[in-house]
Amino acid sequence: MVHSLLLVVLSALVCASLVSSQEYYYCADVSVAAGGGVSTTSQGYFSMKIGEGYSKYAFSVDLSAVDNCDFSVYPTVAYHIHTNTFVNSCTDTNGHYDPSLACSEKSQAHATSCTQLSRTSASGYVYTCSATAGTVTYSTPTGGCEVGDLSGKLGKITLPASKVAASSQVYTDYVPPYNYNYGQATTGVTSGWASIVFHCGDAAGTRIACGNFALTTQSGTASCGNFDADAWVQNESCDNNDDNADLSEAGFDALVAVVVLGWVLVAVLFVYACFCRGPLSGDAKPMMNSNSA
Repeated sequence: MVHSLLLVVLSALVCASLVSSQEYYYCADVSVAAGGGVSTTSQGYFSMKIGEGYSKYAFSVDLSAVDNCDFSVYPTVAYHIHTNTFVNSCTDTNGHYDPSLACSEKSQAHATSCTQLSRTSASGYVYTCSATAGTVTYSTPTGGCEVGDLSGKLGKITLPASKVAASSQVYTDYVPPYNYNYGQATTGVTSGWASIVFHCGDAAGTRIACGNFALTTQSGTASCGNFDADAWVQNESCDNNDDNADLSEAGFDALVAVVVLGWVLVAVLFVYACFCRGPLSGDAKPMMNSNSA
């Protein structure tokens, strides 16, 4: 009986451990390029959730005030994660976050590691990342696309008449940014990430909007006023919810407590089985009478 209970508790703990991975929420208030600089007024948000082996994105940015891109000529918008924060201009953000050295011409490592590896157009290297418009999931192994090349992985946005660049649903990316790289300095082979940048569709990839990521909560109100993370639940159906069911912070803490208490119970049962009930293989058999035939 004790051994059966021990197996049941162990099985439950294994299942609980599989769903107890922490999720990290980030959000950026996005400002647009206007009047030769960057407006200080938020024109939307870019939200990101990073879990175990995936990330998810949702965003909405009003680009109608942009004055350095002719959307009638260039109606598509690219968007990437960049390595630095912006202060006065989107050009402050440096290059694309590229820890795997996929090496587009805009990689943060273009002039350093990519050049040393001959992964530049001048050396004949061709960056092959591209996605069909409307793609909402990316699962190709790292190497084809820079980790930070989100529109390369998920498709560029075609602006509607309202000029609001928005995700059609929550996008899923199975080659996510590394959570531990958030806010790290980009030095040598270490690549940090800090901001989101939107680009015009012109040949130069003119930077038209940007925002700095901040670590936040599921509700998002701590640092990103335009972000309502209820969208995570609203946009994820049961048959496409591959990220542990949007476990809330309170739910995660409760699950961790259950797991810890469960392991304590396992230890108690183990001690009881070993020292009070005999070997784990079963209760000790009665000793044979030495006088019996």
